[in-house]
Amino acid sequence: MPVIGVQCHELRINDENQTWRIVYYLAADAVVILNVFSKKTTEGTR
Repeated sequence: MPVIGVQCHELRINDENQTWRIVYYLAADAVVILNVFSKKTTEGTR
């Protein structure tokens, strides 16, 4: 996700009713969780 910063990524987990999104940063010695949220609608998703 270069929009947020270098080494930032987004993980999407699809559930029955919603999609969970985890935004994280890969450091040399750790994975830093920046944000976790759910998107309940499917409008605008690919």
